[in-house]
Amino acid sequence: MAKKNVVIKKREKESLASRVAKQTLRASLWPYRSVAFGRSTINLSLLRFFPSASGVQITRDKVGGIPGERHRPLNQMANRKLLFFHGGGYTGGSSTTHRAMVSRIAKACKAETFVADYRLAPRHPFPAALRDAKAVFLAWMREHPDASHFIAGDSAGGGLTTALLYQLRDQNLPLPQGAVLLSPWMDVRMEHPDIALIQRIDPMLRSDELRHYGEQYAAGHDLDDPLISPAEGDPHGLPPILLQIGQADILYPDAERFSRKALASGVKLDLESWPDMMHVWHAASMMPEARQAVRRIGEWVGAQARKSLQA
Repeated sequence: MAKKNVVIKKREKESLASRVAKQTLRASLWPYRSVAFGRSTINLSLLRFFPSASGVQITRDKVGGIPGERHRPLNQMANRKLLFFHGGGYTGGSSTTHRAMVSRIAKACKAETFVADYRLAPRHPFPAALRDAKAVFLAWMREHPDASHFIAGDSAGGGLTTALLYQLRDQNLPLPQGAVLLSPWMDVRMEHPDIALIQRIDPMLRSDELRHYGEQYAAGHDLDDPLISPAEGDPHGLPPILLQIGQADILYPDAERFSRKALASGVKLDLESWPDMMHVWHAASMMPEARQAVRRIGEWVGAQARKSLQA
């Protein structure tokens, strides 16, 4: 992997806020996993209580018939648009649970942002979410034909983002100027041999639970279908990608594997590997590492948008 495409984010030491956050998760989440990681769905309702960024107007809306929330930062650039797909194991999460994190990302990117409430399994298994993602992206493009477009997603939303890119490419449809993948879930099979090692330090995720949600989402389809497990796909021809992943996240091995394939196929991908960081640490705004990561997303999107205008 070319060194210029890989950034290992290091601090002199992990912040106290990060250590406290992980310890709190271990102490509070594990005894109540049946609530957060229920048998059928993932419950992310506690994220609703995180404060949103100042200077961002948030309203309910629909794009392409898909409901969600529109974020309009006061500092937005008129020609820069972002579409965001939330995480939640394809069974949970919403624009509401991700409101706080996305508002900070929208502000950092200076981009009007739409967070899509795509349909969720088990009631609406694959390919419902992908169909919604395609519908909202094409409608978003039609709504803003002259803008620089970006797609982003965290966890399952990162996997959905990648699957959407595959589908747009294969159907000769317009691609965005770039994509941002935050702790993406790239292989629902959870079979990478390094997962067991990282499981010991991951304070949040368990491979057996994720396999269960992956099976619910696939609903009988092959788990190695690239539209379900994007790490199994061929990334050639995809637009530039920023991928941020923590090394204390059991999704790290498959995200790194996807990154290697993408770079080998000629994709302009920046892999930012963060030591000690847990799954989607971006949501914990009290952590300096979260604020640093969000700033970096804004810088990357801004740089790509300027390149697209110069092209």
